[in-house]
Amino acid sequence: MADKLKELRYTKYHLSFANWFERLLRKLRVLILKIDNLFVSWMHNTKEKSHTFNIRAKAWLVKKHIEDVQQQNQIEAIVQEKAEEEEDRDEEPKSESTDTERQLVNEIIKSPKSADLYKKLAEFYVSQGNPKDAKSAYLEVLKLCPADQKVLEKMDELDKSN
Repeated sequence: MADKLKELRYTKYHLSFANWFERLLRKLRVLILKIDNLFVSWMHNTKEKSHTFNIRAKAWLVKKHIEDVQQQNQIEAIVQEKAEEEEDRDEEPKSESTDTERQLVNEIIKSPKSADLYKKLAEFYVSQGNPKDAKSAYLEVLKLCPADQKVLEKMDELDKSN
């Protein structure tokens, strides 16, 4: 067998081996380019999804900020209405009850998401015989704590008494 290998003339096969090797390298190059294109498309899709997520997150933050501003504006409008009602009372003597109400409203302005402050305000209105304002304060409590059974019961009592 060693004799047969020595008899072979490798120069005859040199050109065909080079052609075969060149074709192999070209196929390998095409395969690598296809893989590269696949990774580029994955990266592009990932960037698009990330960009979409960022836009949605920013939109959510803006929406949340707008809701907070609207709630603050509603509170300020209520305070303004109360101030106008006080002015319309034509210099009635200042009582402890208006001071308490003003204090509660000012605390609500400072922390508008406090359900306890709204409850105190509602109880104050009930004690003053003002069921309309008490009911609106209880509604604000329910917006913040929808499952509060005591508030639901108190609202039912207000509805029954009117």
